[in-house]
Amino acid sequence: MTAVDGKSETLFREQTRTIVRASLRSYSTTKGDDTATFVATCVADIRTCNHDEFDQMCLQLDASPTSVQPRVVQIFRETFNDGINWGRIVAFLAFMSHFSADCEKKQLYGSVESICEWSVDLITSHLENWIRAEGGWVAIKKAIDVKTKQQQSQQQQFFGANNFMSFVNRGLKAAYRAAVASVY
Repeated sequence: MTAVDGKSETLFREQTRTIVRASLRSYSTTKGDDTATFVATCVADIRTCNHDEFDQMCLQLDASPTSVQPRVVQIFRETFNDGINWGRIVAFLAFMSHFSADCEKKQLYGSVESICEWSVDLITSHLENWIRAEGGWVAIKKAIDVKTKQQQSQQQQFFGANNFMSFVNRGLKAAYRAAVASVY
């Protein structure tokens, strides 16, 4: 590996950490990082539209101090087991945001930061090549905007009536159900 490659990997990891942290902490604005702000806004909207369902999923996951990390890994694997797309990435972050808030409510010490780091590790280990091939993190806004414009000719506004979730959710609910089922 060359020094440039190492620097590039470090920069990718730091940008991923900024995006994941903004998403998990529901920061709607991240100074100087439009991509993180955009992703965090998408994550917040998905959480709002799916709050009750995410609550049920968290209840079924039954997190404990020793089970949080295996649950995160299993959800990641199930989410991306049959493909990667921007929608699944955003949906994964949305659920991780909800799951980390649930763990915080249950006073599972350090869960939010741990879930953030595990998510960063999983994304950089398993999705980095795909994200780079798509044009990097900055490509997410364009990809979602293009999909949204295609949907607007047939459906309501971007986040209305779960239209964005139809893009995000291809197979995702089944993935979470499979992750929950594999726990028991």
